[in-house]
Amino acid sequence: MYYLVRIFTRIFIRLIYRVRVYGLDKLPKTGPLMLVANHVTLVDGFLLAVHSPRKLRFLMAEEIYNRSLIKPWAKFLGFIPVPLAKNPGALKEVYTRVQALLRAGEAVCIFPEGKLTTNGAMTEFKKGFLRMIPDDLEVPIVPCHLGLLWGSIFSLYYKTIKLRKPRNYPYPVIINFADPMPKDISASEARRRIAELASDSLKKDAPGDKIFTEHFIKMAHMHPLKKLMQDSNGTEISNSQLLIKAYALSTIIRRESADEEYVGIMLPASTSGIAMCFAVMLADKIPVFLNFTASKDSIDYAMKNCQMTKIYTSKAFSEKMTLPESQNYLYLEELAKGIGTMTKLKAMLNALLPSWLARRIHFPKSASSMENTATILFSSGSTGTPKGVVLSHRNFYANLNAV
Repeated sequence: MYYLVRIFTRIFIRLIYRVRVYGLDKLPKTGPLMLVANHVTLVDGFLLAVHSPRKLRFLMAEEIYNRSLIKPWAKFLGFIPVPLAKNPGALKEVYTRVQALLRAGEAVCIFPEGKLTTNGAMTEFKKGFLRMIPDDLEVPIVPCHLGLLWGSIFSLYYKTIKLRKPRNYPYPVIINFADPMPKDISASEARRRIAELASDSLKKDAPGDKIFTEHFIKMAHMHPLKKLMQDSNGTEISNSQLLIKAYALSTIIRRESADEEYVGIMLPASTSGIAMCFAVMLADKIPVFLNFTASKDSIDYAMKNCQMTKIYTSKAFSEKMTLPESQNYLYLEELAKGIGTMTKLKAMLNALLPSWLARRIHFPKSASSMENTATILFSSGSTGTPKGVVLSHRNFYANLNAV
C-alpha cells in the first residue's frame, strides 16, 4: 500500500512541481539515518518522500498532520504526528518511537523548526531532534535544504494557505543534500549547515531557469496593466508599456551599437533608465551603468575597458547634472524622434511574443547560460580607478528568488 500511495503522490507532485535533486549520494543506502531539513510548505514531507531512494518516516506537527487534506496521505506514508511541547508525556512517547525506528535501521526525517516559516527564512532549530538519537547508536544526521519553495501556494507567502493561481507553473524546486553531520552536533550548528546549503542551492541550475529579461516578459504577460513604477514627476508606467517601450528602443540600439557587445547607460533611476536597461538586454547586449558623478577620465576608462564608443543618456539630465562634455553621448530625446509608426507597431507585436520565443528571436546569446554577464556597474572612481562590478544572470536570479 505504501508504494501505491507513493506512486499517486509522485504524480500529484509532478503535476505541480519540477524538482531537481542534488547530493542523493550523501544518503546512506542502509542503516539508521536522520534527515534534517528546513520547513517551507505543507508538502515538504511529500516532496522528500517521493524523491528519496529510501523509505522515510516523517515527524510532522500534530496541527498540520490533522488537516483534512493532509492526514489521509500522511497516515498512509507513515508520518508521525508530534504533539505540542505542552504535553511532555506525549513527546516522550514520540522520542521512544523514533529511537525504536532508528534501532531498526530505518530513515527518519524531521523539520527541527517545528513550524512553517512565515517569511522564507529559517527560524530557530529546536533541540528535541537530538534527544531522539540513541546514545549507544551511531546515526548519521544528513542536512537537507528545500529551495525555491517560498512563494508556492502551499507556503505562508500569502499569509494563509488555500488553492490559488501559482506564481509559476510548474513550480521549480531544488532539493540539496550534504555530507552527514556528527550526532553530537548542536541544533544551532545544524541550522548553520543547512543555511550554507541554501547558499549553495542558489548557485545550482534549477528547473526552468530563465534570465532576467525572460522573467520580465513573462511577468508582463501575466500582469500587463499592473503599474510597475512611477517617476518623481508622477509619470507612471505599466508592465506592458515598459515592454513595448523597451522593444522600440532596442531597435535603435541594434542600429546605433550594432558592433558593440557592451552598451553604456548614464541615466537616473527612472522609467526611462529601466526601459533603456531592458532595451539593451532585448537587443542581446550587456548594459553598462556609468556613475553620473564620475569624472571624464573615469568615464573614458570605463569605455575603454568595455570597448564602448557610445553612451546613452538624456539631454535634460545631462544639463541638470552638468555631465562632463563628450562626443560619445547619444541623447534619448533625439533618438525618440526616429521611432516611427512602423517601429512602434513592430514593438507592440514583439511584446505579444511568449517569453520562450522572444528568447530565441531577440536574445539567444544572452539566454544561452545563466552564468553570462547580465550587467556591469561602474563606481565613480572618486577614490582611484573606477571599479566595475560584474553581475551575472545567476546573481539576478538569486536576488529574485530571495524576495
